[in-house]
Amino acid sequence: MSSKMTFYEIPIERLAENQNVIYSYNKEHYNGPSSNIDIRDIQRLSIDAYKELPAVPNETIAYYREQHEKGNRFGLFHLIPHVLSEGEIDVSNINTIKWSDEFLRT
Repeated sequence: MSSKMTFYEIPIERLAENQNVIYSYNKEHYNGPSSNIDIRDIQRLSIDAYKELPAVPNETIAYYREQHEKGNRFGLFHLIPHVLSEGEIDVSNINTIKWSDEFLRT
């Protein structure tokens, strides 16, 4: 992975004017990266009710370990809910996260 990869930490309030859903990425419904997203895993996102995950799910960490041990390339956000937003997002003055090899080992 490139150490130059950058992600935006977007405050949920910045999505208030957009159409938003959350993809829960449920293990029970996931059929691989080339399959369609199961509609049961999509819900409208309530900005007021949204709660950020406190940590990476244990299932995701186990997946990372298993795939690493097998020598496979793997997705970084497996089984982590995804916020999908249609519309513009102001990214001025927000935190950016720059990934590095050191960060990925923690």
